[in-house]
Amino acid sequence: MRIGAGLLVLLLVGIGASASDARQDLLQELRPCLEPSEGLGTLTSEMQRLDWTPILNPDERLLEDLAWIHTVFYLGADTGGASLENILDIQRKAAGGLLRKKDIPQSKSRFFTRENGEERDSLMIAWREPRADVLEVECRLSIRSDATSIPRPEMATSFQKGNRLQVGAATVDVMLFDRSRLPDHTPPVAVIHTSYRDSSN
Repeated sequence: MRIGAGLLVLLLVGIGASASDARQDLLQELRPCLEPSEGLGTLTSEMQRLDWTPILNPDERLLEDLAWIHTVFYLGADTGGASLENILDIQRKAAGGLLRKKDIPQSKSRFFTRENGEERDSLMIAWREPRADVLEVECRLSIRSDATSIPRPEMATSFQKGNRLQVGAATVDVMLFDRSRLPDHTPPVAVIHTSYRDSSN
């Protein structure tokens, strides 16, 4: 099962009787990120079974997706007067640094892509073990697939945040974009951010 943009909309706005089923489908798709305690190698293998392909040679498309993934943290917040383009430029530079970052025992990153016709989704996994008894795992996804066939809710702005979901030791956040309100930009359909933390070891 693949994450579809229509499914994301259901998760985001909670419409119709099928919203609960859609939420469960999404959580099943994200399960490796929500229960990652078996190790980074196992998490990587599980994502590959879900058709995600490791990126060995990062390209401009990945850099742009990473910029949007991290720009969502500023949307809806006080940007100090910075425009969306200013924020994106800063995040593109930060993404370049992230892609050049080398693994250390306490912090590792992995990048994946998944093709869907002419669209391509991107995934970043950040695996951190700051102490022997602490594990922190974040999965950040840029979803572009199904971009032309999304059942859209009415949106008063160019983006809309969904309610945070708590799943055990993990959280799931979704940001949906209205591309028609951003004609000068190419945002993904949605950004998903999962965050897992376990300090029980």
